[in-house]
Amino acid sequence: MATFKTLNELLEAVSALPSTIEYLKVQRNLNSFQAPSDYLDMTKDLAVQTKKIIDKALSDELFNDYEVMYYRLHAHCGDHCPDTDSYYIMIETKESKRLGDKLFNGELGSLD
Repeated sequence: MATFKTLNELLEAVSALPSTIEYLKVQRNLNSFQAPSDYLDMTKDLAVQTKKIIDKALSDELFNDYEVMYYRLHAHCGDHCPDTDSYYIMIETKESKRLGDKLFNGELGSLD
């Protein structure tokens, strides 16, 4: 749906999401493969919750040398979504990009 270079840009987009969406989940660490996510409480401020989760992810000592390239906000149904769809946020780092490129190019073997 959208890619943001800064956390503030992402938070503005999260604040603009319709209040009718089903859920929003946010990647909670910078693990570059199948990073875990947290579902937000839809009755509370989504931008505040998102910032709290991402700030914690960025301060994790295990990943403190990972450089964030982008924050991505996606809808599960793609670009043409009803106001009731669900969304998720991913954090792309240089490490996750390298891993994705290697998987795409088959450098790590077959994905089947």
